[in-house]
Amino acid sequence: MTNNKRALGASLDQKISIQTNILQTLLGYFIINTNNDNYSFMLKTVKIRLYPTKEQKQYLAKSFGCVRWFWNYSLNLTNETYQATGKGLSRADIQGMLPQLKKQEDTVWLKEPYSQCLQVVALNLSNAFINFFERKAAFPRFKSKHGKQSLTYPQNVKLEGNKYLKFPSWESISRSR
Repeated sequence: MTNNKRALGASLDQKISIQTNILQTLLGYFIINTNNDNYSFMLKTVKIRLYPTKEQKQYLAKSFGCVRWFWNYSLNLTNETYQATGKGLSRADIQGMLPQLKKQEDTVWLKEPYSQCLQVVALNLSNAFINFFERKAAFPRFKSKHGKQSLTYPQNVKLEGNKYLKFPSWESISRSR
């Protein structure tokens, strides 16, 4: 293998890892094509419908609430910090607050959802501010519990057989296409 192919392979791996982080609520996988020493890949996604049990619905509702609360808390703190100092909070600052918040008595319930779901909030809020300052989007808004609810599992979601999805830290959930 020549050095060019190694370099191309490394960049392909980087592209794949970046693309897998972008997938949020869809189950996706890659098809890699290696024709004539040219590397290309295609992202294939599958939209699915989930059928959670009552316990799983309750867990999801709690997770939605935790993610929404952390978004609103971080957005408010970023706004207050900006008004006081002229600088906002970085993604690292927001993620650094999580362990402290989980240890406090009044926010100990933040331990319930999968930890990476809360860490993605910091990434999404950081991207929202970047898009605002680049004039690609409006100023980030506070989230409401009415309307669409969402959360992101950035990794460790697995397909078991052809009928179930396995999410981290809870049972398999039935699905259909």
